[in-house]
Amino acid sequence: MSQEKVNRYKEEKAKRKANLRRDRLKNMIRRLVVLVLSIALVGWVVYSAVDTYQANRPRDMVTVNYESIFGYLQALTEAEAETPEDWIVEPEPPEEDEEEAPEDEGYEGEEPEDEEE
Repeated sequence: MSQEKVNRYKEEKAKRKANLRRDRLKNMIRRLVVLVLSIALVGWVVYSAVDTYQANRPRDMVTVNYESIFGYLQALTEAEAETPEDWIVEPEPPEEDEEEAPEDEGYEGEEPEDEEE
């Protein structure tokens, strides 16, 4: 039995560094998860508090007087109804020329000079 204890101790000692490293990594991951969850919880509480505050705040009401706009539109409709028929000018159809314009055969202006490099 004594030999079994010695063998276990030797195995434990051989794996001690790996076990310590694994334990430290687990603790670090655990702390990171707790930190992220804590930040999320605090953020949610703050967001809820601000949202509740904004919802309970009194809002300013604004009223708009549309009488002047309606009066303007009414005046336009009345003016349009009073417009004499001879004031309305219908567009004349375009005159057709007997000669048709020649098709575009290209640019007839000066050609650019060739640049030599």
